[in-house]
Amino acid sequence: MPWTNATTMTTSNSSSTSSRKQRLLVLFTSESSSQAGQSYLHEVPEPVIAHDISAYLGYELTRIRNSHNCQAFDDQQLPPDWPGRDIMQRLVRMAVPLFIFAATICRFIADETWLDPAGQLGKVLKYESGGGSELDKLESTYLPVLNQLVIGQPDTARNRLLSEFRGVVGSILLLAEPLSASSLSHLLNIPASSVARTVNRLHAVLDVPATANSPIRPLHLSFRDFLVDPDKRDTHLFWIDEATSHERIATTCLKLLFNYLRKDICDLKKPGTACASIGPANVKSALPAHVRYACLYWVYHLKQSSACISDNHQAHLFLRCHLLHWLEALSLLGKVSESIAMISSLQALTTVGSPRRPCRRLLIYYII
Repeated sequence: MPWTNATTMTTSNSSSTSSRKQRLLVLFTSESSSQAGQSYLHEVPEPVIAHDISAYLGYELTRIRNSHNCQAFDDQQLPPDWPGRDIMQRLVRMAVPLFIFAATICRFIADETWLDPAGQLGKVLKYESGGGSELDKLESTYLPVLNQLVIGQPDTARNRLLSEFRGVVGSILLLAEPLSASSLSHLLNIPASSVARTVNRLHAVLDVPATANSPIRPLHLSFRDFLVDPDKRDTHLFWIDEATSHERIATTCLKLLFNYLRKDICDLKKPGTACASIGPANVKSALPAHVRYACLYWVYHLKQSSACISDNHQAHLFLRCHLLHWLEALSLLGKVSESIAMISSLQALTTVGSPRRPCRRLLIYYII
């Protein structure tokens, strides 16, 4: 399932009633296929967007109220008109023109971790005084979800939680392709409990599957944009340094590969065996998901970090010991042709200087 984005679509229809019903349909489409809808959404008058967001919020909050009342004790029931007209209008004003705000706060309010829709709604309304720009509205969208991770925590626990957040969520947002909780814990070399502890309280912003072997994805790209925005560095606790995070992921990939790769990784004991004759199950067993990811994307993360590779840099040491083993793994994955571009990217990151330097010489000889 690709990352999703909420857009509003209209179709021409001679009947205004039919057209109205069609426009109220909110479609969730992939980023790549929704550009036409995105462009059109900016042309929709604000009152129309407000009406549609109000309809969406009304439906979702009614569903949340009914679901809560079915399992709550009598003294914890929400009133039939909850949350009330005034609060609905306030939420709509906070949301316009961002449908993602409405979708995110509804998931936040409905979060069964808390079983307190009214309390969760109160947390959202505390951010009502935010600025009017769309970037400012992202704070009202995401900070209620994020701040609940650390509110009331002593300094030591808060710092530990923030470190875990940047390590786990920062990786989820910056990975070249999504990984499962299990694969992520192996790639980052952290306990699976750390991954679970972080993502299980972020269902409002992350697509967290029920099983540890299914990929975790952000529900909307604006979540990533909000967290890595350089202008937000000093405005909230959860800011993620994009370059530093990419370098950290590259480092964990190299450490993993350095300890994992070896000659004849599939134990074929037959040099020259054609890749086509090796079963996919054999390759998958020899190169599990986290190792496959590290093989394919450690260069990408290093490039995104803008790191400078010098002699005895970790990348240089890795290639000196495991260049052929890495190429063997890429061949098994059907990606060996991409190694040329990867090495060219690494060469561009080497310290400017004489080609006689060991690191540059190793890369140049490979390309030649």
